[in-house]
Amino acid sequence: MGLQDHNKQWDFVVRAQPDACLAAFVGAMAGKSAFSMRKAKWDVSRAASRAVAEYRGRGGLVAGVSVLSQRVADAEGAAIGSKLEFKVSTPDPASGRTNCSLWLAERRTQLGFTADAGFLRSYMNEVEAALRALDSGLQVTKG
Repeated sequence: MGLQDHNKQWDFVVRAQPDACLAAFVGAMAGKSAFSMRKAKWDVSRAASRAVAEYRGRGGLVAGVSVLSQRVADAEGAAIGSKLEFKVSTPDPASGRTNCSLWLAERRTQLGFTADAGFLRSYMNEVEAALRALDSGLQVTKG
């Protein structure tokens, strides 16, 4: 995992149907434990071949830390409204594989840097893990 991975488009080739891929994305956005240090709140909307998750701030125990530090609260506040977008294609009938893409569609910045980038990257990794649970042979390209 690179520090700038949130700035890249992540392309996946997965042996699963598009609905399963979209469900994996939606589940990943809601799946972290309240005890996770990277827990966040998301508003997720889903359409036929895509889903969008809008960052609504930190969640779980880490939300309590935000109120203790103005700098942390400022970073969180600056990031609200950032969006991760996930799109799936029609599966290839011959291989049974579906191409999916994930990217940071809208970013909020603080001092020129993507605000709360660690939280965004963490959830992008959760999406990858959810897709890998569907297909252990998942192919991933970050570019």
